[in-house]
Amino acid sequence: DSVIVPGDALAASDLLPEKTLDEANHKYRIAADNLQDSISHQSDKRLYRPDFFRHDHRNAVNKRASERSQKVKKSSCQIGSLGYALRVGLSGGLAGAAGTASLFPLDTAKTLRQADPVKYKNVVSALSAALYRDGQWHVARVYKGVIPSTVGSIPSSALYFGAYESMKAFFRRVNGEPDSTPGRFCMHAISAASGNVLSSAIFVPKEAIKAQMQFMGNANIAEAAANLCKTRGFQGLYTGYKATLLRNIPTAALRFALYEEFRHRHMMRLAANNQEESSTFNLGLFGAGAMAGIMASALMTPVDVLKTRIATGTCPVDMPSCAKHVFQQSGFAGLYAGAGSRMLASGAFSAIGFGVFEACKKGFGVSSNSVSAQPTTTRAKQRVY
Repeated sequence: DSVIVPGDALAASDLLPEKTLDEANHKYRIAADNLQDSISHQSDKRLYRPDFFRHDHRNAVNKRASERSQKVKKSSCQIGSLGYALRVGLSGGLAGAAGTASLFPLDTAKTLRQADPVKYKNVVSALSAALYRDGQWHVARVYKGVIPSTVGSIPSSALYFGAYESMKAFFRRVNGEPDSTPGRFCMHAISAASGNVLSSAIFVPKEAIKAQMQFMGNANIAEAAANLCKTRGFQGLYTGYKATLLRNIPTAALRFALYEEFRHRHMMRLAANNQEESSTFNLGLFGAGAMAGIMASALMTPVDVLKTRIATGTCPVDMPSCAKHVFQQSGFAGLYAGAGSRMLASGAFSAIGFGVFEACKKGFGVSSNSVSAQPTTTRAKQRVY
């Protein structure tokens, strides 16, 4: 009663009676039909039960995430160690220098526009006036103060990003990784605020000297610093310190929290699609930085205007008096002088800063401790699927 497959049947056709051969072929056809029905039935079950696919896909996502986690552990220094802090700080310093040097001409035009909105109707006119005057091009004019600003941004950005990442690591050790949007937002906002407070000790004098050089036009670093100390004393280097903190802390909290949330969702999509970052420079992270910068700067332009006016000495040195002076001089629109350019500059600066920061961290073998490097949590899987 054994079934003879077609090849065997053909080979035995000369040895078996015709009736036996027909019975064997009939049994083979029945077995083949049963096998085909079974395959079709299983396909229908998988077709009409998407949980089969979800289960397989979820397992694939978690497997890939576990593999990434192992790679991170092998290639990265331990989070919270001295090596980690130094690499993160260096990454932050390079990111700050890259963003500052790349966008300095636009920053000069913004400073001129905010310092004298009556003379410069918009940022384009301020940039044009700085570049071309008396029939000659003055390219160096828009780069006045670029050296102290860029050099000063390295330690301040290193301290900023180092403190930010250290605070994030502290929160994760104490409370674990938040799996809700409000939890992540609060953690990143508080971390950014702490980093800003520490870095402002370097950032504020650097910004005051830079603003003086941009406004005076032909002064060098020593002359700008001497002019501040002569007219206002040593505390002149910290002119606008309160205004700077008032602007930078909420701006930084918004920018970093928004960036981290955009980044989190971007990495979740990569994990859900079973993909890895295509290269060191991930365009998705640049886009996340740009959106975060634009949204944060749109809310904080009035405070930035007051900080610039105080730093350049074109209004009283306290915030309420300066706000009253600007309002009387230019109306409500004066508080939003250069808003468009500031949003553009902030978006570009954030894109370059965060993009270079992530690229440097990856190049230095520093783990981002992101969702892409960890198995997907139950709540995250529910959002993905």
